[in-house]
Amino acid sequence: MASQRVVVLALAACICWGVIGTVTATYYYQQTMTIRASLSIVSVSIDFGNGTTRVYSEVYLFKDATALDATRAVSKVTTTYYAGMGSIVTAINGIPNNWNSSGKYWQFWVNGVYGTTAADMVVLRNGDKLEWKLTYFA
Repeated sequence: MASQRVVVLALAACICWGVIGTVTATYYYQQTMTIRASLSIVSVSIDFGNGTTRVYSEVYLFKDATALDATRAVSKVTTTYYAGMGSIVTAINGIPNNWNSSGKYWQFWVNGVYGTTAADMVVLRNGDKLEWKLTYFA
């Protein structure tokens, strides 16, 4: 009789454990899906103009994040703000514009389209491909 009671209690504990585990897993899954729905995933590549390119294939950003936000998520960025224009990138990872009087400047493309405004003015969407290049003016 006592052993039967232990078996029943053990079975009840296992059922409770399973229910609690399922409820907890469901809750966290729903939270994860809610967070993912509020994010954009973009790729960022940075060509340093010397044969070195860094590629970040999955950069998670909040919706309506800019090209500058994405760049700051993967590297150290220095900018200069100009009223009416926005923040112009002047260096990435310590490599400045016109480094060693090369005549090369940081420029960016989104999905192959040249950026004609400051990077903080360009809003990225899920799946966008941001490319930075230290190169001569396009």
